[in-house]
Amino acid sequence: MRRTNGALSKRRMVQMWLRVVTMIEVRKAVAEDAEQIAAIGIRLWERAVPHWGEDIDPLREQVHGIYRDASKDYWNTALVAVSNTVILGWVFREDMDFRVAFLNVDPDCCQRGVATALLNAVEAEIKNDGFDFAEIDLHARNRTGISFFEKSGYIVEARSTKYSTTLLKDIEKVTMRKCLERFVSQNKPAAFALQR
Repeated sequence: MRRTNGALSKRRMVQMWLRVVTMIEVRKAVAEDAEQIAAIGIRLWERAVPHWGEDIDPLREQVHGIYRDASKDYWNTALVAVSNTVILGWVFREDMDFRVAFLNVDPDCCQRGVATALLNAVEAEIKNDGFDFAEIDLHARNRTGISFFEKSGYIVEARSTKYSTTLLKDIEKVTMRKCLERFVSQNKPAAFALQR
């Protein structure tokens, strides 16, 4: 049976995408990664935050400084996703507990499995450190982030107003959690005990 050009191109696109996904390596960050980590955070912030209805112009310089400082201060708690020596994204656990502080993917690398690779790696670290669940706070208007975490098994546990160090004001946040136990009963909701 002969295939049409459309079927070949679609198949070829899937093959190319799979090649990109398999070339992603997740590793611990090193000090030399700090500059790339900051650049990715800044690019993502610049593209995402206006979609949440926030005005970034008055905050731009301060937020850029926050990302540069955080990448210098917390690179040793980060995992980075790398392809051909280029960092595609990163994830921080500032306090090395069950909380994911940031998960950022270069906006030009979205939909390539980078966020999933980073999330799987950080969840494995959290589990190996003895925690039964992972938690992240997101801006309540970050629909893309909330959708990603829901598809990854997270549920919204709480809504609150918290001070944002990057927006420099109180904002609505959602706290999302995922049970990291291997076998969770399908009939009962997972119980989450805070380990603070």
